[in-house]
Amino acid sequence: MVHKNRVLWMMHQHLIQALTAVPEKRLALLEMSWKVLDKDGQLDENKIMAMSQELEQAAAEARDYMKQVEKAIWFIQALLKA
Repeated sequence: MVHKNRVLWMMHQHLIQALTAVPEKRLALLEMSWKVLDKDGQLDENKIMAMSQELEQAAAEARDYMKQVEKAIWFIQALLKA
């Protein structure tokens, strides 16, 4: 029983670390998606090409954020299974 409590405490500490590593964030990719639409709400290829470098950076930011979120989810699921 002592061992299980220690494991739970350690998992709790990891969970806190995981959650604090994932701050609330407004992803630039979501905000930029509105900027590449035409007046009819369709994707505008010219706007996409003009913003391609910014969009790629925003996509990389979103991927990094997703990795942090996945880590937090893994710890939460492990804690619930313990």
